[in-house]
Parts: sequence; C-alpha cells; structure tokens
Amino acid sequence: MPSETQGMPRQYGLQMSITAERLGSLLQHLAFDPAGHVAHGILVEKENKTLANDLGTEKDHTQRTVDYSYSALSENERTRLLVLEPGEVGEKLKCNLKPTRYLQGCEYEALSYAWGEPSRKHKIECSGKNMYITSDLEAALQQLRLVDEPRVLWIDAICINQDDVHERSSQVRIMQDIYAKAKQVIVWLGPEKEKTGFAGPGSSRKLQARKAQ
Repeated sequence: MPSETQGMPRQYGLQMSITAERLGSLLQHLAFDPAGHVAHGILVEKENKTLANDLGTEKDHTQRTVDYSYSALSENERTRLLVLEPGEVGEKLKCNLKPTRYLQGCEYEALSYAWGEPSRKHKIECSGKNMYITSDLEAALQQLRLVDEPRVLWIDAICINQDDVHERSSQVRIMQDIYAKAKQVIVWLGPEKEKTGFAGPGSSRKLQARKAQ
C-alpha cells in the first residue's frame, strides 16, 4: 500500500509553481486534517481546480478587448480627426480619434476613396480598442501610414459615427468645408493590380492633389 507521502511532492510542486500564498493556505489545512492521504488528495485536487478556474478567468480577462464606442460630439466640436500611428506596411493598424473644435489652422489631410465592399471585417486598434473597417480602407491606411511619425487624417468612414444617423447627417452638411480646409486631399484609387490581378503588398495607386494656394 502506498505511503501517505507518495505522489504528494508532485502536487505540491505544481501548487508552489503557481502561488506560494495558496500553498501556505493548503499546508495550513493539511496540518489539521486527520483524514489521511485520501483527504489530502481531495484537498489538493480541489485547490488545483480552484487555481485553474482563477487562472482561466484571469487569462480570459487579459485577452478580452473591448470594441471601440464613439462618444457623441459636443456642440462645440466640429468633427473628429484621425491620428494614424507610425508603422511598417503589414503591421497592425493603430490610431486615435481626437475631437476638434476648429478646422481652420489644423494640419490634417482628407482622404477621398471608393468604399467598395461595405462589410467591415478588418480589425484595427483605435484608442486601445477594437474597430472594424472595410478591406478597401484597410488597404489605404496601410499605404498612407508613415514609418517614423503619426499622420493626421480625416476619413469619413472613421471620423463619423456611421451608426448615428443624426451625426452622419450633420457631418455630411459640413463635408465640403472639411475638404476645403485640409492641407491636402488624397484620392485613393485602390491597390495597384498587376496583369495577374494580384495586388502585392506595398503596391498602390493614389493621386495626391494639393490644395491650390
């Protein structure tokens, strides 16, 4: 018949590798447990299951990322500007949205492009949260992103809350002014396709039209 100590170092080693505090609590219970090695095994198993549940919950919480939620523009805020963080082509797109009260004097570029496929399936990071955009816009941002510094843009699909009908209507009314006050309007024609029909990474067709002085 196996002794009371057989198999226990393995359980304790697992326990110690996870948390010394929980191990101390476990040993305190074992010191006053008269039921023998069967009870010890049950207690160890129970403790391990509890730890597994705790660690699983913590892991899920760490990995869970909240979707981006728009805050309504105040009466003093004209629109939002997109600050596109620097990065290499192919890296995850990261940005921030900044409400602005004035367009005059703001250093931003406005993007004009064909929306193409309307479904928003591509995930980017906006202010640390998930945002979903179309494949055409994702391709445009990959090409327009600078390597060494942020780029400030106005893009209707992101700077306007497309799920808010009232905001969408009010922003459409000032869209001409937004484009007029931009230091540059970028017309995105989409990825450049070779004869094979493949749009390779880094290839692009875009026309940059500087505003007349």
